[in-house]
Amino acid sequence: MSVLHDQLDYRGSWWVRARVPANKANSGLSFADPMVEEAAKNIFKVACKQQAGEFKPQREKDVLTLALGNPEHPGRV
Repeated sequence: MSVLHDQLDYRGSWWVRARVPANKANSGLSFADPMVEEAAKNIFKVACKQQAGEFKPQREKDVLTLALGNPEHPGRV
């Protein structure tokens, strides 16, 4: 799981880590749901763009928001 710390920011690494099945936690990244697998790939793609300098996260437009394709909740929660 050290890959998560090297490539992803705080929110992205916790999103991926929360969705890895408990029995696969030490053996690497694999997901039971193909939609989660696709979302994780998108998160890693955007994180690579951020490291290359092609993407600069802003307040409501960060790696996780862009990769998942859903905006942050506006206003107060």
